[in-house]
Amino acid sequence: MPPTIWIDVEDLFVHAARHARVSGIERVAFELCKALREGEAAERVRFLRQHPAHGTFHEVPWAQVLALAGAPGEQASAPAAIVSAAAAPAQGALAGRRTLRRRVAMALPPAVREPLAGAVRAQLAALRGFAAAGRALFRAARADAPTMPGLPAQPFDAQARPDDTLLVLSAGWQFPGHAERIGALLRRHGMKLGICIYDIIPLLRPEWCGRGMAEDFGRWFTAITPLCSLVMSCSQATLDDMAPLLPAAGVRTARIALGSLFTMPPAPERPFAHLPAPGSYVLFVSTLDVRKNHILLFRLWRRLLAERPRAEVPRLVFAGRIGWAVADLIQQLDNANWLDGHIVLVKSPSDAELAALYRGCRFTIYPSLYEGWGLPVVESLDFGKPVLASNATSLPEAGGTLARYFDPDNLNDALAALCAVLDDPAGLAAWEARVRAEFRPTPWSQTAAELLALVDAG
Repeated sequence: MPPTIWIDVEDLFVHAARHARVSGIERVAFELCKALREGEAAERVRFLRQHPAHGTFHEVPWAQVLALAGAPGEQASAPAAIVSAAAAPAQGALAGRRTLRRRVAMALPPAVREPLAGAVRAQLAALRGFAAAGRALFRAARADAPTMPGLPAQPFDAQARPDDTLLVLSAGWQFPGHAERIGALLRRHGMKLGICIYDIIPLLRPEWCGRGMAEDFGRWFTAITPLCSLVMSCSQATLDDMAPLLPAAGVRTARIALGSLFTMPPAPERPFAHLPAPGSYVLFVSTLDVRKNHILLFRLWRRLLAERPRAEVPRLVFAGRIGWAVADLIQQLDNANWLDGHIVLVKSPSDAELAALYRGCRFTIYPSLYEGWGLPVVESLDFGKPVLASNATSLPEAGGTLARYFDPDNLNDALAALCAVLDDPAGLAAWEARVRAEFRPTPWSQTAAELLALVDAG
């Protein structure tokens, strides 16, 4: 009987509990799990969760994993939130209170302000300590719970066999002690470990992450990579970034090609009335996150509106949830009245709404400063839409020769690239025709086959 491939999916359940839509790395992991289960090796692929109190591993049926996505593409029961200048008063009131506090603080003499600031920081640190202690007490109180709802009583240890492979395909680093528990599992059963790391941003650019995230990821990466027989990534850029940080021997590294499109729904019978009119906008699909560089596009659109008739400037649509370190961006947009409606945020769109946004845009733009791959770039091409992308890190691998590129650190270079597209409608039409004719999507079945071959190779 061939060895079993076990996949740790605890983070998928945690993500689903926090977000209405499975997205980002978790969506990649879900699509890969789905492709493996639909392939020839389906009977070999099984799934694990971790008990929240005991840290033990338990098998979960595929049906529970599949249910997390809620049948991807059918999540449009409620319209996505639209945020634009109409939202400015509420956001402005909050920003105004923060600004008032700042002005009052700065009016104090330094001899008073600095000790006061230190006292406030100390109080905040104490509160964080109390919160951490509370979480620890909560975990301890749960320690006698026999199982987590949905977890079978039979632990994984009773089913594991030597030569089985355990795969961690997404964010295991968010669970304290994860690498140590994995190591104990491997030692007990003689199993092999394969992991997929999509980027190492917390190690290279911690300023783009929460401090806790950077520290947690660093500890996990340092502890888990020596346990691996296989480390995979979706881009050569990420493999190159990781190379100096991996153990000198005993770890194979490999690039796997990610599938190019999530499970998207067909076009609706009627257009979504709450979304911008087709053909009226340029689209940026991404979580609002500091490294995604939304601020560059805000500056670009402000320049366009200052230099051109307003009627000639398309709207800019941000589609995604609000993420890391973007309070300043939101406040600037608020202060500028979202450029009087020329910038719109479609917050947390469903799959159906996202598909409608892709179909209706003139083209997409992706100014990110750092990526491990760049799925929205490939999604855009798969919808037949040209994409104007940053030339940083892995994005040229994702967009290939069908995308056009600019320097995300250079406003003038980005403006020139953008204007070249806006000022040449015939050229844009020809570019779109070329994308539709030449782009060849990578099916998730191919990604799954590549992963399976790497696992079976040793």
